[in-house]
Amino acid sequence: MIVKRASLLSNEERYRIHMASLTILERTGIDVHEEESVELLKKGGAYADSGKHIRIPSYMVKNALQSVPERLIIYSRSGAPYLFLDLNQVYFGTGADCPVFRDSITKEFRDFGIQDIIDASIICDFLPNIDFVQPYGVPKDVPTETSDIHQFKAMVVNTKKPLMFVGHNCENLKIILEMAKLIKNGEQELRQQPFFVLLLAVTSPLTFSKNMLEQMLTIAEKRLPVCPASMILSGGTGPATIAGMIAQGNAENLAALVIHQLKAPGAPFIYGQILTTMDMSSNIAVYGAPELYLTNNAVADMANFYRLPSFSTGGCTDSKEMDVQAGLEAGLSLYTSAIAGANLIHDVGYLASGRVNSYDYLIFCDEVIGMVKRIIRRIDLSDDKFSLDLIHKVKPGGGFIEEEHTLRHFREEHWLPKISNRQSLSQWKIDPSPIQERINRKIYEILKSHQPELLDPKVVDRMNEIISTKEA
Repeated sequence: MIVKRASLLSNEERYRIHMASLTILERTGIDVHEEESVELLKKGGAYADSGKHIRIPSYMVKNALQSVPERLIIYSRSGAPYLFLDLNQVYFGTGADCPVFRDSITKEFRDFGIQDIIDASIICDFLPNIDFVQPYGVPKDVPTETSDIHQFKAMVVNTKKPLMFVGHNCENLKIILEMAKLIKNGEQELRQQPFFVLLLAVTSPLTFSKNMLEQMLTIAEKRLPVCPASMILSGGTGPATIAGMIAQGNAENLAALVIHQLKAPGAPFIYGQILTTMDMSSNIAVYGAPELYLTNNAVADMANFYRLPSFSTGGCTDSKEMDVQAGLEAGLSLYTSAIAGANLIHDVGYLASGRVNSYDYLIFCDEVIGMVKRIIRRIDLSDDKFSLDLIHKVKPGGGFIEEEHTLRHFREEHWLPKISNRQSLSQWKIDPSPIQERINRKIYEILKSHQPELLDPKVVDRMNEIISTKEA
């Protein structure tokens, strides 16, 4: 969905952030813990102060920005164009790798199992406002060393929607890519119709791990989409000042882009940062902070400044359950990220500051996203929508409810809720079911009746063989 952006930063302010980040890269530099990346940087003109400490001159950033694609299409598993990552196209998806699952019925907190990842993928496949899917949690009933591979298989078998995934290491990433090639009948078709994005984490402040860089170089060489995201806590892994945190995060993203484009000029790259505060009393990463909403807008503005696809955050809360706080923080984070024009807004359904996931909060957020999408679709002011002839026909004192025009247009013009309560007071007194009860019924109905588009059984069997071979 295309949104008319509400920019937080002026062009001058974006330029000042850009210049501050260039200063960080040229003066302070980054630590690079991977040999090929160090050699690429040195060959490209960077200053090597020691074996791992590298300073990047501004012309290298300029060269990388000139070679990276400005837009990117992510496809569905079956090959249909699905996510158009260019200027002001907005999409929503879940978060990845939560350690704790909150059962919607019993309310207990427990470890994730692989069936929870399967069920989450089925629910996401059904929900109309979830556009891409990430591994919902870390399953504890499969081998730890290969849990990322099991996550990928659970997702790709149970939803046709585009995926974002994480890999434990480069070896596992290569196995996941082999599984993806089975679905797309080879590497060339996978490159032409990518149905996933690899999500990586930069170690702030200004440190690139060997594992992260090995995976980024591998995916760049394959010319498949990657998003190396900076995840900074203001006052913890970044400055306590918001401006300083943004400048540092931007510098980290630009440094990743330089290495990425040195490896494979023109390979697809998504600009992403998750910048929030650290609560000084609990040391948590705050997911309901107004500063997160501010930095989401700033990140979208900087991606727009560089004309790069962007990755942002929304639909998450610091609350431990789906309560008033969770509703407030979901609404604010989803709306502010959407009007900023971020392309991929993730972490929908996160509770407890990213530690917990639940199906009920995911379904609640899907409802909120539906409202947000209606708002950012704005008002159609084309001539026929003014309905002047109809108004003239009905005349003063008349009514519109019986007009064919009303029947024809109300569904497209009026947002209709799936779980929100619009009963009259008298109806509600007869059936006063709370929203949690309606959501629980929805979860049951989806898991009982929704059948995702099936993969070729031979492909699934071959995936199982690959996993068995790895775990043998």
